[in-house]
Amino acid sequence: MIPDFLKPGISPFGVWRNSDKDTCGSETKAGATNYDDLFADILLWQKNSWIDYITPQIYWHIGFKVADYAVLSDWWSHNTNGCRLYVGQAPYRIGRKVRIKQWRTSREIIRQVKLNRTFPTISGSMFFSAKVLRNNPLRLKEKITRDLYRYPSLPPSNNLIVPVVPHRPSEAQIYVSDGSIHLSWKKENNTKEYILYKFKKGKPADLNNPKNIFLVTSEISVSFPTSRITDVSKYSYSITSQSQTNTESDPEYFKP
Repeated sequence: MIPDFLKPGISPFGVWRNSDKDTCGSETKAGATNYDDLFADILLWQKNSWIDYITPQIYWHIGFKVADYAVLSDWWSHNTNGCRLYVGQAPYRIGRKVRIKQWRTSREIIRQVKLNRTFPTISGSMFFSAKVLRNNPLRLKEKITRDLYRYPSLPPSNNLIVPVVPHRPSEAQIYVSDGSIHLSWKKENNTKEYILYKFKKGKPADLNNPKNIFLVTSEISVSFPTSRITDVSKYSYSITSQSQTNTESDPEYFKP
């Protein structure tokens, strides 16, 4: 048995096996597959808990007859076998003069990520490659940060290792002085960093909604200008701790 802290993540080819070869396979007609050509039985590796996560390289567009992105994202989402799934996206295909018209706009990636989010077992995306993203094809960066990734995201906890449970911050204090809001708290055990949340008064204090994350910090105090979007008469604040295993504590609320 592989120890949990040594389990690798892998990024396999986008098709495990075609359905004409195996009824468990996807409704695709890929010329090569993991199982038959690359000798990689991904499903077996998942079932035996030999790997930490998978990032299948679904580097085709929605509607591609041979290997439709929509078909494959659905297939992988139903074949995780308890393994965390992040879909491999293909921004390297984007360009104004590429042969396949679907990739002549960055909207294809946006469509794909939105489709991923309809499947509860898809935990996110990985983009190939970092170099391509830095080159920002057809202003993909601006489009995805404006639409898909407007809010900060916390790293997920790993359910394959024993969690380190942090204690919530204590002695949370807030006051307004010289046009600024000052917040401070005391560090408790098993803390790596803190997540500061901001909620509109009268609305639910939902810690599961990323739009409520105001700041992530390793400091034990922060200050920022008071404004119409930070005013303590309109907004309330809470703070949680996060441990080395990305486990989050219960919230501590600031009371003016």
